[in-house]
Amino acid sequence: MSISRRIFLSGAAAAPVALSAATEALGAEAHIVSSEDVIEFVYIDSASLPVGEEQHIALGLAAAADGIATAELTLRTEETSELIVLPLANASDSAVLFSFTPESAATYSLSSLSYTAGEASAVVDFSDCASPVRTFAVCAASEGEGMLTNVTTFNDDAAAEPQTVCADEDELLSEEVDLTTLSDASGNLLIALNPGHGGNDSGATSNGAREADMTWAIYQACRAELELYSGVKVFCTRTQNECPTLQERVNRAKGAGCDAYVSLHINASGGIGAEVYYPYNSSYNKDAYTVGKSLADSILSELNKLGIKNRGSKVRIIDEVGRYGYDSNGDGKYDTYADYYGDIRYSRLAGMPGIIVEHAFIDSSDYYNYLNTTGKLQALGRADATAIAKVYGLSKEADDPNRIKMYRLYNPYTGEHFYTSSTAERVNLIDCGWSSEGIAWRAPKSGDPVYRLYNPNVSGGDHHYTTSADELIDLVNRDWRHEGIGWYSDSSKAVAVYRLYNPNAVTGTHHYTTDSAERNSLVEAGWKDEGIGWYGVK
Repeated sequence: MSISRRIFLSGAAAAPVALSAATEALGAEAHIVSSEDVIEFVYIDSASLPVGEEQHIALGLAAAADGIATAELTLRTEETSELIVLPLANASDSAVLFSFTPESAATYSLSSLSYTAGEASAVVDFSDCASPVRTFAVCAASEGEGMLTNVTTFNDDAAAEPQTVCADEDELLSEEVDLTTLSDASGNLLIALNPGHGGNDSGATSNGAREADMTWAIYQACRAELELYSGVKVFCTRTQNECPTLQERVNRAKGAGCDAYVSLHINASGGIGAEVYYPYNSSYNKDAYTVGKSLADSILSELNKLGIKNRGSKVRIIDEVGRYGYDSNGDGKYDTYADYYGDIRYSRLAGMPGIIVEHAFIDSSDYYNYLNTTGKLQALGRADATAIAKVYGLSKEADDPNRIKMYRLYNPYTGEHFYTSSTAERVNLIDCGWSSEGIAWRAPKSGDPVYRLYNPNVSGGDHHYTTSADELIDLVNRDWRHEGIGWYSDSSKAVAVYRLYNPNAVTGTHHYTTDSAERNSLVEAGWKDEGIGWYGVK
């Protein structure tokens, strides 16, 4: 998981023993510095991983102009305070890479970094770095994707009969859903998109491609397209390099208040075409069946318009009533069958319709026809979004001559949020890996100018926006680039856009939102409330 400087805030107490040892190893000339003074970015490959899997940790150094000569990274276990010193695996002029294969389950945190660059020696103290940024968890055994693996056999005319192997067949279904995340209080339809696999689970692989990467590209395009419709928002069940269990993904979606759960996958075993699994016809949470089937049929129709063979919408059940099933009358007994796939089963238990979209096959001619370029994957995502919108009767907001949509995007590698009215710029950034976060507010077509500036002198770059001519001039004098007027502020002050500042960040230093709940959450996390930046229109 990429760890963002956006949340690089003061946190845990220092580890003086580790610092003392690191300073002694470098000699008397070494000095202790805080991470915020020299660290440009922290990248931890996996937020959680099993014992025996290799972890990669990369750090960017702002104060290493002479190049890195030597470096050691010290980790500390949260449970026992054991110190583990990692040797340098690789280095560039301003970044260092470390590899670590944990031998025991624990929570590990970055404690200190000792390095030499030219004539200088220093020990970086990570005690000013918030715990979520510098920690990762190692579990005793990999819980894995929890996905049921499709094994398909074919006859001469390529007709397929799925024979599904249950990878989690011993898992109990009575597990209570944990509602731990914030609900969407806006009244919008909220769709959970689950990009299958991720992290150390690549999913199906063939032709040098990984299913996890493909599902992420499909998710990004689906989200970007779906959020162009009015009255809908998208919730993603995982980060790009993370692999939660199926239960956790559904828990997150339910906790966010999602109305439906769409799991995105790529098929394997040499077939041709797309198929969608949906909940079977049961009286238990009946809407899961009715809405799920509508979504399945609609998605297959849109994918077929791209030329993909329609293999049909399908159901699969577990017929062991005494062990698996649903308690339809609340007497504590399983008195119905259960949906076979965990995505669908857990969603139904949580009160959501859930479906699994197998877009095409990674190991057949489908790959070259529909999967082997980013553009083709994006077309799949847009088809999914169009189908979802049709089922829920959504429509795109008509262009308004008096107001402009302001799109919000997020860079998961630098922590920067970006705002633009340009659909072309929005699409280009999504293609480059930025995450679409929908429409942030509506701006007037005239009013007080909001200036847009860019700082090319920090890692990854950084944008800033202001209505102040004095602030504009000051930043230009500090080598920021003036990129002109980005949009306008409403002179009637209809909708406040709040401005916040992260004093510990290098990129993504400012954030802008109309959501007072988001503003309050960031203030609680250590951001500084700088009042109202400008105004949008209703």
